[in-house]
Amino acid sequence: MNSWFLLAVLLISTTSFAMATSPYVGTWQLAEIIDAESNSKPLPEGKTFEARIEEADEGVLRMAIKIGNNMRTKISLVGEGTPESQEIKMGGVMSTMMMPEASLFAVEKFLSKTFPTVTKMELDGDKLTLVGQGSVILSK
Repeated sequence: MNSWFLLAVLLISTTSFAMATSPYVGTWQLAEIIDAESNSKPLPEGKTFEARIEEADEGVLRMAIKIGNNMRTKISLVGEGTPESQEIKMGGVMSTMMMPEASLFAVEKFLSKTFPTVTKMELDGDKLTLVGQGSVILSK
């Protein structure tokens, strides 16, 4: 009987470890964008932008964000980082091709230009910062 109990505990603990998700996975709000010269760029007033990060494969995340268009990119985790500071490589941005209003288009252009340069993610509580030639700050 003890061996059955031990086997059950082992299976449950193995399953819970396998189901652990990345701390980056979830729904985030675009809070701020900062250009390569450390200048905060304005976001359109009265609008909120939701980003979703999901696990794709081991060491690979997918991000989707809707500004005016639906934008998607891949995030590859590089090396052994910590949630507080993880080296990454972001792929190019795929997007639907509608022409949004000018203020939304400016944000889309910034993200399309900045995401492929991002080399690090920094998690500080409910704030996730993507750092490259400019920064994108997301919050929960």
